[in-house]
Amino acid sequence: MSIRLRDALFILFNLFPLALVIDGAWRPFDVMAFYWLELVAIGFFALVGLLVVLIYSLGRGKPAAVLGHALTLLFFPLHFGFFLVILCFPVGSFLPPDTPPVTLSDPFVPMFLVIESINFWAVLPVVFSWQLFVFIIDYILPRHFTQEHTQVLSSAYKNLFVFFISAFFGVVIGMQTGALFWGAVILCVLKTLIAYAVLKSKPAENAAI
Repeated sequence: MSIRLRDALFILFNLFPLALVIDGAWRPFDVMAFYWLELVAIGFFALVGLLVVLIYSLGRGKPAAVLGHALTLLFFPLHFGFFLVILCFPVGSFLPPDTPPVTLSDPFVPMFLVIESINFWAVLPVVFSWQLFVFIIDYILPRHFTQEHTQVLSSAYKNLFVFFISAFFGVVIGMQTGALFWGAVILCVLKTLIAYAVLKSKPAENAAI
């Protein structure tokens, strides 16, 4: 697969929610939920990557590396999961107007509302299929798991940052215009541009294709 094709698929994946929300097939909330679920998939494959690194280190007989990767494997889901919960606040601000009001009794309330409102069957297969493709192409085939550092972790946190920035401006635009539609449009465009810039900033030697 050529780099140009990889870039085209990347842009297509990130922008196709824009076409759906413009067409009216998706609500603005669906766009937010799509990118949030993408982060869930990214976190999942980061855990898989850590497990692969751990198994590889065990096979190489490196007890210090095994201990380090095992601790990271325990810490990462808590740390990354914390940010996923926090991001449900901006995602929840795009909830459909007919969502029943609830009392914000604890920080998990927005997450429960978001999960209840997501159309999982329409979104989950897409984001997990794409992230599986990215995981194989960018991590497994280049054998990044043979390195002491875990490239898959840095990639996960970069994606977290990209979504946070994009969601922030999406919420601001949605509030300023009084139309969540424009917030979703800004979110799609910004997320695609920033994520692509991050992708192209990777050193050439780390490119998988």
